[in-house]
Amino acid sequence: MGVTLPARNFDPQDRLVLLRSPQIGPMVIRRLEEVGVCSIGELVLRGVEPTIQEICLRDRQPAWTNRRSALVRALCDALGAAARPCRPEARLIGDTRGADLTRL
Repeated sequence: MGVTLPARNFDPQDRLVLLRSPQIGPMVIRRLEEVGVCSIGELVLRGVEPTIQEICLRDRQPAWTNRRSALVRALCDALGAAARPCRPEARLIGDTRGADLTRL
C-alpha cells in the first residue's frame, strides 16, 4: 500500500495574486497544485517553462502552453519591484538572479 501525501494548496494571498491575473483561474491553480507547485516562490524557483512542460506531459494536453504568458505576467506582478525590470525570459527558465526571493 502506497503512502498518500496530504494535498498542498496555495495560501490565500498567493491564490489572490494569481487570480487577479488575466487568463488565470481556479483550474490553472489546481493544475499547478497537482504537480506540487503551491506558492509563487515555488513557481519562480522551479520556472514557468519546466512546470508547463510537466503539466502538458502529465495531462497529454499541449494546449496548456497557452498559459505561459499569463503565468509569466502573474509572476512579474507578484515580484513587483524585486524583479524590476521584469525579465519574462528569465522567469520562463527559472533564472532567479536579481530577484529578492525572500519576499515570497
